Amino acid sequence: MKRNKNLQKLYPRMNSWVNIIFCGTLMFQNITCINPVTPEFDIIENLVIIDGIASSIPGASYVSLSTSGNINTPINDATVWFINSNTEDIVNLTLIDGVYVPPVDFVTQIGDSWQMKAILPNGKHYESTSETVLKPIPINNASVSYNRELYYNNSLERFIPGHSIVADIDDPVGEDNFYYWDYRSYEKLRVCHQCIGTDVFRNGECVENPLGLKVEPGGVNDFNFSYICNTSCWTIRYNNRIKIFSDKFSNGTKTKGLTIAEVPLDTKEDIVVEVQQFSVSQSAYKYYKVLKDLLENNSSLNAPPASILIGNLFNPDDDDEYVLGRFTTTSGSAISLFIDRNHIIEEPIIERSFIRTEIPKFVCLEGSLCVVLTADCIESRFRTGIEPEGWIEQ
Repeated sequence: MKRNKNLQKLYPRMNSWVNIIFCGTLMFQNITCINPVTPEFDIIENLVIIDGIASSIPGASYVSLSTSGNINTPINDATVWFINSNTEDIVNLTLIDGVYVPPVDFVTQIGDSWQMKAILPNGKHYESTSETVLKPIPINNASVSYNRELYYNNSLERFIPGHSIVADIDDPVGEDNFYYWDYRSYEKLRVCHQCIGTDVFRNGECVENPLGLKVEPGGVNDFNFSYICNTSCWTIRYNNRIKIFSDKFSNGTKTKGLTIAEVPLDTKEDIVVEVQQFSVSQSAYKYYKVLKDLLENNSSLNAPPASILIGNLFNPDDDDEYVLGRFTTTSGSAISLFIDRNHIIEEPIIERSFIRTEIPKFVCLEGSLCVVLTADCIESRFRTGIEPEGWIEQ
């Protein structure tokens, strides 16, 4: 496939890297840049961006589709599927919360090869090359430490607090291994729904004050109503920083105390972090290495090797079309770590909102209480009522 030397573009990760934004004029949403310089890139609009992973860890596989611009535009109503190149089995993906995901029980197997295909609403076809699933390597001796200055957040213009997760790697002898780390975290959620202003929650949605309700004197203007979760519920957050490692200089040795995740202090709620360690191909590693260097400004932002930033995706009907992003097959191991945050004195990144219930401001015209106090915990990619592994109730 042809490469355009003037193409200077990046692409977002799942759930978290959803928009192309630029450091200066080029950066990623939720991904910070260290000491940014002013780059000289033009935004090329309407380029297709595809980011996907097929993983051996349940729930870690996905595909995101969007088009480039000042703000990326998600592509909905596409048809997306994985194909097992060994067996020709097809796995259809479904759009959930803006991301295409396979069935919940989907996992890859060591030695299988997978590729991704997609048909957009406009009829255009896109696909990836096939990649083989490598043997996973387990995470050893993972531990957590708190850092008041975890990393610099460019959008907040300050260092933010959070947790570093470190681990050891027992690298196999005589093999070239490339590691990629991801995580998702779980925090207990108290409020499952909130309505703006004086709207109230009825029949699963926020509506204007329904007929038959009145606001008592001293009322509720300029307040939001909160509805407590009626069952245990956890909010799910996703990683937004790239962590990779190559055994080029440590083949067959033990690497101790390697930072594999950085978890910002979004809130001061206790948290479970599920860290995933993936074995990836050399080409995937090189791709993420360039992306990491560019985002963290380890190399000049004014001269990135853009040809490498184009991954293994293409339009089979048009060799001249540039497709941004990458589809990666992985095998991995995971470990869940519970973090008690009761001792932390620093303020969290996200301010805690004031909780105000309907009682006693809403009263039926007949004089009896006519209120709703709770809401359901709706399962999604960002919320679950299933207790995460490693959770400790306190």
